[in-house]
Amino acid sequence: RWSVAMKKRKHPEFKQDYSTLAVFTYYSNVAACFVPSTERQLSTHTIVTCLFGKRAHTESAMFSCSVTPEGVFFLLDRTAVEALDLEPYIGRHVESANDLWRCLYIHESSETRNGSEVFGTLAALTAQLAAAQVPVLNMTSLERNFMLVRAHHADAALKQLQETLEGRAHADSSAMGLACDLNKNILTAASPRLELLPESVAMGSFPSDKIPQCAHALISILLYSGSAFCHLFELGGEVSLIMDESSLAALSSTHLSSANVLLSAIGDSIVRNWRVLSIGCPAGSETVGILSAICLPLASLPIMNVSTLERNFLLIKAAQLEQAIELLAPHFEVARPVPAYAASSRHEQQSSCV
Repeated sequence: RWSVAMKKRKHPEFKQDYSTLAVFTYYSNVAACFVPSTERQLSTHTIVTCLFGKRAHTESAMFSCSVTPEGVFFLLDRTAVEALDLEPYIGRHVESANDLWRCLYIHESSETRNGSEVFGTLAALTAQLAAAQVPVLNMTSLERNFMLVRAHHADAALKQLQETLEGRAHADSSAMGLACDLNKNILTAASPRLELLPESVAMGSFPSDKIPQCAHALISILLYSGSAFCHLFELGGEVSLIMDESSLAALSSTHLSSANVLLSAIGDSIVRNWRVLSIGCPAGSETVGILSAICLPLASLPIMNVSTLERNFLLIKAAQLEQAIELLAPHFEVARPVPAYAASSRHEQQSSCV
């Protein structure tokens, strides 16, 4: 299916102006760790320590956690890993324990638009890295965009992105075709699966110094909501939060004052009604070209993404969801969630058969 889709794909011409974007490198090596849900005590300890412990709120410290039913994916400074007893959880396998990442920050200098409004940015930048055979993880929020590459690829990736953003105001669409052509065989074997998560999400940002007053709300959402996906990213004195809207509603119904404190901290930055596509493949989300292949058909839409080692979580405005699925349809199949009433009816039919 992939090889046919690649041949039929018409690579988009990018007309968006990227001249207000610049790329910077984060000075420290970053470790990627996954703690399975069976070790909840360790993931809880890590989240609480990183948000409220001695390392919290420093301008230079990075902390990211992506929570799914399978477990928690962490990104944090390599120096913090040993103190938190996370050494055995680095990488997808134990033998990856010394496999470190570098973070490249894509900065938007415009005062009139945010990162998600620069249509095609993810597609253009990930395609450039795919063409250079650089694996990439990505963390995007409404205001910020972070590309994570393996430490030994950092210099090449930085140069590639700088040439894209500084060398020309408009991304060269030839790299889009090159990315697909170079990775056609890899992607054919990757067998990516796209699944639409059932809940819409809300997101917003707030200063790190407001974390203590939001402690109850953050712990409730990250550790006890039971949602299919939630995410927190802290760096440079700012926190970005993505959460199920149902989790926020549940918090409001049970602990209204806690929810109000969080909403007050987020303020006008909150946006609602985004949907999440979960993208997985057996070789992992860092497979060369996998993210660019997903983003290329969606280059005309505002999108965001959160990567773990196993999955990419692509965020799309709910109002544009059907358009996005239509754009992806020639290349991918998107599995939709089964409606609750349909699942219940099917269970009843199975029970009656028994």
